[in-house]
Amino acid sequence: MYIDSNLIYTVIKKFSNEAFQALWIEIQVQNGANITCGIIYRQHSSPERFQAYFNETIERLSHSGKPIYLI
Repeated sequence: MYIDSNLIYTVIKKFSNEAFQALWIEIQVQNGANITCGIIYRQHSSPERFQAYFNETIERLSHSGKPIYLI
């Protein structure tokens, strides 16, 4: 993930296994809600494991009320 050096961000979670790789960050916005941004690469193995992770993560992040962008 490329992040412009002018942005202030925090890594929320970095995850990697044989089924997928994921990186989630929160970008600080001065006059608004912070933005959650994630990038996920799903490998061809274990689609069920990926789907379970994806559903759980989106459910958890959506409760924050912050915009979520998924790449």
